[in-house]
Amino acid sequence: MKQEELFPPPLLFEDMFTISEIEKKFDKVSRIKAHSQIHQMSCCVDINTEIYPVSIGESYTIALSMTVEYTSNPDLTVEALASQAQPKGGQRYDPRIFNRTTLLDHYDYVMFGRVYGCSTEDQNAGDNAAVYISFGGLLMQLKGSTKALENIKYGIQVYFLMNRVRKDIA
Repeated sequence: MKQEELFPPPLLFEDMFTISEIEKKFDKVSRIKAHSQIHQMSCCVDINTEIYPVSIGESYTIALSMTVEYTSNPDLTVEALASQAQPKGGQRYDPRIFNRTTLLDHYDYVMFGRVYGCSTEDQNAGDNAAVYISFGGLLMQLKGSTKALENIKYGIQVYFLMNRVRKDIA
């Protein structure tokens, strides 16, 4: 029997960020401030630095996704994924299901949370927006281009995926 080919799910957002500031908030948590290289975004996010230490000047890929599960549909879009009937609580990762590939296999640090706020600046100020996400009390603010943030809607559940960029490929 031929194994079905699987494809990664569409991402809501992805960019490469360089950390410019680290504020030690608690024993295990630091608030990092970073700026992106592709979409000219700014990110302020709380990270458990006890389990995932970070450094000023290092670059990281940060992505947001509604699911970490791979799909058999290579043409699945964010819009189609958002319109699918979701079970109460969204499309959560189930660690009891073994022997499968997920986005978790490709990232070093992952959090799961909910978008609790979205805002846009006055049209005269430019084309800027901000989204606010809570990951069980660890907070994130992502600011920048409205176009880059257009798929992130109020109330959706998202996975925050972070990966250190190796210097030999950056």
